[in-house]
Amino acid sequence: MINKQEKKLSKLYAPDWKKFKDKEYKKSVSLFQKRLEVNGFDIKWFKDKICLDAGCGSGRYIQAMIDLGVKKVVGIDININSAKNKIKDKRVVLLKGDIREIPYKDDYFDFICCNGVLHHVTEPKKIIDEFSRVLKKDGYLFLYVFDPYTEDWELINGIRNINKNIPVERFKEFLKSRLELPINKIHYFADLIYAPIQKKFTKEELICQLLKEYEIKFMTKKGISYDNPLCNRLIARKR
Repeated sequence: MINKQEKKLSKLYAPDWKKFKDKEYKKSVSLFQKRLEVNGFDIKWFKDKICLDAGCGSGRYIQAMIDLGVKKVVGIDININSAKNKIKDKRVVLLKGDIREIPYKDDYFDFICCNGVLHHVTEPKKIIDEFSRVLKKDGYLFLYVFDPYTEDWELINGIRNINKNIPVERFKEFLKSRLELPINKIHYFADLIYAPIQKKFTKEELICQLLKEYEIKFMTKKGISYDNPLCNRLIARKR
């Protein structure tokens, strides 16, 4: 069941998704493909596949999968309004709901994308178990979660403590008006500073606990200059 903290997170994100300009949106779409390609994943594999974007947000990764020729993409999120406004394709099904309870039969999907979601929820293991239920054998899971290695968490936690009584809207306006940051960067900083749930996963936790059923490949090659080879971005095949 979606809790109050997770609903609060959705309210944090939704205003930003509406503000993404076409150029920024398209850049995010193309980055999905580029990250896969530079890390050795054959993007021709996507043709005619059935995919899930779990925590689809604005629908950037849904559009990326559509562009790669999939047969169908299902997007699930607490708030699907932004994705509805962006995505206009008959191959897309958008569902408002909880990714702990995916309304599809066992072994239904060929590919699941879950980008930047699990570190903001209370029950990541339950969600991974649900992914494993609906993902076919030899299907792939694309996952990105926070790690303890690549961010300056001491600094971030200090800023989180200072900002706890400052409204997020004021913080975003400061980044926009004083620092002239684009909306994608504002969204990134707001996520780090204001997300109510902030989990970090070591690689050992991912390999030995969350993803024991999977053959894992960490995506160590950069798709863009700010990608960190130590981060927990991975592609995993279900055994």
